[in-house]
Amino acid sequence: MSKDPLERKLAYVDNLASDIGINLTMDKWLGLIEWIYLSIDYNCLFRFLTDMFLSLDLHFDFGSFDWWNFDFSTGFNFEMFMVPKGVYGVTYYDNAYYDPPGISSKELENAVWDWRKHIAERDVPYFKKQDVALKDFIAITKDKLKAIGVGEDYVDEIESKLALVEGKVFNASYVGFSFVGLQKVMPPEQPFTYYDSRIAQDWLTQVQLSSCAIYESHVGYCRVGYCRVSSKYLRPNPTMAERFLKQVEEFKQRSGLVPTAFPYPGYPPIPYGYPVLYPSPYAPLEVGVLYPRVFMQARVDQYHMKGGHHQIELQLYINRCKRVLNDEGVIGSFRQTYTSYAQELAYLKYFGHTKWKQWKTILTADDLRTKYISLGCDGAILDKVAAAV
Repeated sequence: MSKDPLERKLAYVDNLASDIGINLTMDKWLGLIEWIYLSIDYNCLFRFLTDMFLSLDLHFDFGSFDWWNFDFSTGFNFEMFMVPKGVYGVTYYDNAYYDPPGISSKELENAVWDWRKHIAERDVPYFKKQDVALKDFIAITKDKLKAIGVGEDYVDEIESKLALVEGKVFNASYVGFSFVGLQKVMPPEQPFTYYDSRIAQDWLTQVQLSSCAIYESHVGYCRVGYCRVSSKYLRPNPTMAERFLKQVEEFKQRSGLVPTAFPYPGYPPIPYGYPVLYPSPYAPLEVGVLYPRVFMQARVDQYHMKGGHHQIELQLYINRCKRVLNDEGVIGSFRQTYTSYAQELAYLKYFGHTKWKQWKTILTADDLRTKYISLGCDGAILDKVAAAV
């Protein structure tokens, strides 16, 4: 049964794009605040280590990163040589690296973050149960990157770095870059320790790697030309750990309670405020307001109009796709696959606020069609869905 687009918008407004919706959302948010903080620890560490290896081993331009705009080559007690980004017609070819036409380090980094969402649960620190579907998903994306000029070895090494980082996040810990409740405690006063890591060949097989530093290369698991010689004496500078932890705390402040004081005892708290301190009758009243509530209240009209508009569009695409699937007799789980194709196609060139999704704008409609054919869809039905969308 198809859903009416206006019903979808109404449900969206009731759940989010209204004062009542925001109030209910914040009640739920407050009850999950400790889990949200753990999720921030996990995502920040994963992104930081990923960007570190992409920058140091694959010479991604850190200046184009969305989050960690940080020169990792100067973050250790030994400065690391970085291959500069070339300028066509100016830089000698052998002395620089060049982005393939139509894609930069920014898109590549965001594509890697898209993979990260699929190799582990989206925002929580534990493994997904994986099978061949994960490898197929990554292979499809890699094929598209290779088709637009990204080297095959280069793309394979990007995937290997992600597997290496995943092992470090889950199974190792380092001073200044660890969180209680997230990572395993490393043995004290040991020259190195061991941790388990999956390999990118199948994302199932685990290997045991030795570790002596937050950044390191492993013989047999790094391609020559895409890694550096490791040293047990390599240590991050205190300033790098301080900056990392500062940004984690700033992220938590934007997700947690912001204290707000009122000058008169007994003055009622502002709407949707949560008391965090009960003062004496002679002290000013202090309440804590969830920061997400602050910016959500400021954007409620945008949520209502722009967000509601997208909800109507989205349900229209879904309903049109369903009519095609009904005519073609498609049943079972494949209906959702075709529906996903309709949504991806409709929003292929849309720049939403979720930055890691924006890398998909380098793809074409033919790329998406090829992707879904490789997932088992019928090309003729895909064409009918595309015509309906």
